Amino acid sequence: MPEEFRETKSMLLLRFAGVCGILGSILPLALVLSATFLSTWFSWNLNALSELGVGEQSTLFNSAMLIGGALNFLFAFGLYKYLGREKLIRAGVA
Repeated sequence: MPEEFRETKSMLLLRFAGVCGILGSILPLALVLSATFLSTWFSWNLNALSELGVGEQSTLFNSAMLIGGALNFLFAFGLYKYLGREKLIRAGVA
């Protein structure tokens, strides 16, 4: 394989972090919306969103929170590695 097409370890980390950033935004939103639609008692006007964490759809809602947190952590880690050694830049990510 030619050298220009060979992906380095840092490029793979960057791509993986980017995918985690995209999925970390879309997937939890979709799961939370699914939990709201499946919960017949939930009303946007009357209930707090966090009440879904103890209702009948608690597994779906809590999974969305855990998955979103894990994916966004991986995105932040990749961004931290990508931005380099400068302290001011790293302080904004951390």
